[in-house]
Amino acid sequence: MSLLPEKFIMPPHVGYLLLGRALKVVEFSEHLAAFAVDPALLQYGQSACDAFPELIGVEDILEQIRSGQIREYELRGVARDDVYFNLYAHRTDHYLVLLFEDITEMMTLKQSLVQRANEAGLLLDALKNSKDYLDKVMLSMGDALLITDQQGLILTVNQATVEMFGYEEAELHGQSLANLLPANLWLEQFAPKAIAAHQDSIKNVEVDCLTKSREPLTVEFNCSKVLTDLDQTESFVYIGRNITARKKAELEEQKAIAKERELVELRSRFLSTASHEFRNPIGSILMCAEILQNEDAQLTTEEMDMYIGFIQQAGKNLQEVVEDVLMISKAEAGKVEFQPADINLPRFCDTLIQQIHLSMNEERIQATYETDIETVSMDGKLLQHILQNLLSNALKYSPGDRPVDFTVQETEQSGYLQFTIRDHGIGIPQADLNHVFDSFHRATNVGSIPGTGLGMAITYEYTQLHQGTITINSEEGQGTEVQVILPDMQRIQSSPTAK
Repeated sequence: MSLLPEKFIMPPHVGYLLLGRALKVVEFSEHLAAFAVDPALLQYGQSACDAFPELIGVEDILEQIRSGQIREYELRGVARDDVYFNLYAHRTDHYLVLLFEDITEMMTLKQSLVQRANEAGLLLDALKNSKDYLDKVMLSMGDALLITDQQGLILTVNQATVEMFGYEEAELHGQSLANLLPANLWLEQFAPKAIAAHQDSIKNVEVDCLTKSREPLTVEFNCSKVLTDLDQTESFVYIGRNITARKKAELEEQKAIAKERELVELRSRFLSTASHEFRNPIGSILMCAEILQNEDAQLTTEEMDMYIGFIQQAGKNLQEVVEDVLMISKAEAGKVEFQPADINLPRFCDTLIQQIHLSMNEERIQATYETDIETVSMDGKLLQHILQNLLSNALKYSPGDRPVDFTVQETEQSGYLQFTIRDHGIGIPQADLNHVFDSFHRATNVGSIPGTGLGMAITYEYTQLHQGTITINSEEGQGTEVQVILPDMQRIQSSPTAK
């Protein structure tokens, strides 16, 4: 029969050891051997210190408990190979009771928790280091980096994004990506499209954007879809490079190439036109000179005067070509000065028409003055060339039996006069209308009618110098109407609007 009172009967994970004087073993539970350093040392009548060396050094304390001088004593967390236990010492009757509580499972769990806590700490440190590293990478990036959710709401941006778009970081968080792209919804719409198409990324897409101050930017974006490990939600990473300067440089390069091509084409047209316009007069001059030098020709005075007249006319034609080239060169180089002065407009126009009739031996210009204004402030030299070229063209490109209408009238805008020249000639093909003012350009339907292709270019430049406008309405085979609107500088400067 056990000497241990019934109240001390313990559950299976607790063993007991009953000791007498000198810590001699009196009784022990059947599974107490699991706590001993060596089960063979656990013998009745033997010192408990043999099987449990943890008791060595505390014999006096245990004896005092047995004799009733001390109530209890405990020793926690004793490790024995793979076994952990707590030891509790109590007194019962005249014996010392040692209770052994198996805490192996609890200690294993605790160690596991400690290990996991250490691992978690290491993981947190690694994550922190990784975050610090990523923060440094994002901070050092020259390209903008934005991360959004599936709805296009901004979750994260880097410093380059802040600098590129001019927003504070806090202003962008939670905002729609569409705020940066008011004129282009590509980025905002990419997410659902990419999900639907099972596409992971799109690269090198040029997008027009606006900064906070509404300045335009051209940004080349790469976009990737990423899946988080924790909740498997999809986010979108956008990396944008500001290519505004590059696009501007490309545009300038394209303009330079186009300008170079234009110059090459212009030079080609000039050489073609000049060779044609020079060849005929020079041929006439040489032929007439050769006839005049031929003593055997026996020319009469009238015939000699005729050939001399041919030479003079050919010389004038050459002079006109050279003057046209010089005028367009000076005009395009900005070397023609605008010098307005008072002009008696009706007298000026009548004189000009008479000169044209005499030089072209035609009297088909019908002038109409629908204004009472006589004196105007304009550049007479520029005005003469503008009207002379337009009226001469109207005569040259229309049948000899059809009139050329010339009208002068005031416009609805005070201080401006409109000069309208209308003919009933060959007209201008639709394809040529956009090139009428190009140097050396001639319409495709002019045939053998002579010309340098410079007259309209000079007229346009002189109209611009006069701060005016010129418009052309024409239909092939039906004729052409040209309207030139020029300001009367004196009336413009003295008008209430100008003041």
